Amino acid sequence: NGTDFIFIKENLENLKEIIDSYRKYGNFTSQFIKEVKEPLDYALNLLKIYGRETKTRNITFSSTLPPLPVLEETKELPISEITATGVPPLLDGVLENSIWEKVFPLRYFYWHTGSSKSEVETAVKITYGMENLYISFENYEPNLKKVKKLSRMRDAWDIFNDDIIEVFLQVPGSKDYYHFVVNINNNNFDEKINKANWDANWQSAVKIYEDRWVVEMQIPFSEINFVPQKGGTLKANFIRTRFQELDPYSEWSPTYNSPHTPNRFGILVLK
Repeated sequence: NGTDFIFIKENLENLKEIIDSYRKYGNFTSQFIKEVKEPLDYALNLLKIYGRETKTRNITFSSTLPPLPVLEETKELPISEITATGVPPLLDGVLENSIWEKVFPLRYFYWHTGSSKSEVETAVKITYGMENLYISFENYEPNLKKVKKLSRMRDAWDIFNDDIIEVFLQVPGSKDYYHFVVNINNNNFDEKINKANWDANWQSAVKIYEDRWVVEMQIPFSEINFVPQKGGTLKANFIRTRFQELDPYSEWSPTYNSPHTPNRFGILVLK
């Protein structure tokens, strides 16, 4: 419960302060301090995620600016035009030049607070056909060995303990919105907000390179109750979780709060 959560968090933070104080006395090697601190930092991250998910599960937030400075360019909702493809991409984590090179990438990702740009590059590309929305993420990563990748069971909440990418989609005028998640193991999670036990028929693929991991996704429009047409719009947000950063949540459209803030979703315009 909430009391237990606060108690555990406070005790872990106190323990971390004690370990930090040991550096002053020199009684422990730096390697020992590192080995003790890393699981503590990880546990604190898990508690942060737990608090974030339990507080926001099935709750929709209205947008409010946080009580800290934000970058001016994060205040306006982003808008991006997406073009159709006559040839569907092959979902294998390899971004075919003939299809994806023609797509303009979304490269500006910010911490969810809007206070800073992400430390590493994330490039998202979107295209579509008559029946499907296609999305690719290039997640550049200088420290692939530190990527969190434990979850392997579909729709398990432990996927939020991992480094992940998230896609939020909402049809304008609808209160419902959809949430799709992929980790580096190509494990999936999906949910339709305010509807329990919902599963969509969608696909993803992941390929790991020396300097990045790539995700390709195919989401049928029928699964989100959307009929594509030129000039039509779709509300969306794209998020990457990377626990090596001070703020692990990088977003195309910073929500300043929970990712479940549809008033802060950006806009895709079909061309």
